[in-house]
Amino acid sequence: MTPPLQEKIAQLQRKLIPLNIVVVVLCLVAALSILFLPLLSINVNNVGELIQTITAEQSGSTDGTTGGTSGEGGSASAENDPMAAMLGDISFSVSVSGTDLATMCFSEEGLGVLFDKLGAAIGEHAGTLTANMLLMMSESAQPDEQTVKEIADAVAQLEAAKDAEATDAALTKLAEKVGAATGVDAADVKTTLQEMYDETVSENDGTFTAEAFLCIMFSNQMSSEQGSGTVYTNFSDLLSGMIGQNSEGGGNPLDEVPAGVLIGVGVAILFFAGVWVILLLFALFRIFAKNKRFTMWYVKLFGFTPCLIFGVLPALLPVLLPMFLSAEAAAQTSVIGMVLGMISSLSWISGACYILLWLVSIFWAFPIKRKIRKFKRELKKEA
Repeated sequence: MTPPLQEKIAQLQRKLIPLNIVVVVLCLVAALSILFLPLLSINVNNVGELIQTITAEQSGSTDGTTGGTSGEGGSASAENDPMAAMLGDISFSVSVSGTDLATMCFSEEGLGVLFDKLGAAIGEHAGTLTANMLLMMSESAQPDEQTVKEIADAVAQLEAAKDAEATDAALTKLAEKVGAATGVDAADVKTTLQEMYDETVSENDGTFTAEAFLCIMFSNQMSSEQGSGTVYTNFSDLLSGMIGQNSEGGGNPLDEVPAGVLIGVGVAILFFAGVWVILLLFALFRIFAKNKRFTMWYVKLFGFTPCLIFGVLPALLPVLLPMFLSAEAAAQTSVIGMVLGMISSLSWISGACYILLWLVSIFWAFPIKRKIRKFKRELKKEA
């Protein structure tokens, strides 16, 4: 005997339960990936090379603009850039999640979130950076990787020194290592190091760290060149100060962006995660409801946007930009291409969830819902 239409509809509704569970899982994964996994990751494999390339591009652009002819001079300037020499071939990675972006837009901390991440990433290489900086005391020094490592180890011993005797021994060892690599007399090197050590301890609340040592050196350089007078003891504050001095307002660059734009960006990030959360709640509720159908048009409309902005667009920009730039500007896009090549994103996770949601909707949900609608129409006719 053929079951009544109500029973057929009930059977089809029960078939939607596993579908709803799948939708809940997809929504949960997508929302969490947008909020807590890296929407943007910058993976720098050779900081020194990047700085040299940027410096060379800027020098070439300036020469071309001002009518200069010193193309070779610009290249030499890039190769001799002290920042590039100090950073050398270190590598680091910085990631920003959706919550990080929202925090930048809504809180007073602003770019401080990004500076903290950058500072922490660079700080992991503070010993190597200090070794590179000390080796710059002599232009003729050509240190190898082993020499840099030995000096970095000596810097680590100086950081670990707890009393005057241990500090003096560590300074002596460091001076000998630097002196041997640079050809400068170890006694002279120690005198210089002692002065720099004392200044670091004085400015850094009685503690010596390689990070504070470097930041104070750059603070002094910035003070002499730009008259800032501010002394920084960590990379986060140093980066913030450097970016602030280069911005028109002399402060946080985000302060120059209209508040409405920042709020819009923050709201957009939360909105893109929110549409997945809303669908999750509907799908979860419908598991236990009599009518287990629900609409998902809002996710189908907006769900792919994070992947499009943070995943697809950076991959296409190197190809698209030259099409819209002048020949002169297009020739200077190598830096943009290099930077974009360092960018990766886990927004593809929400993009994959979006595609799976469409497949589930077309090949699983739609046939069942169509049958339910058909039986309901027949039921109305019988009534």
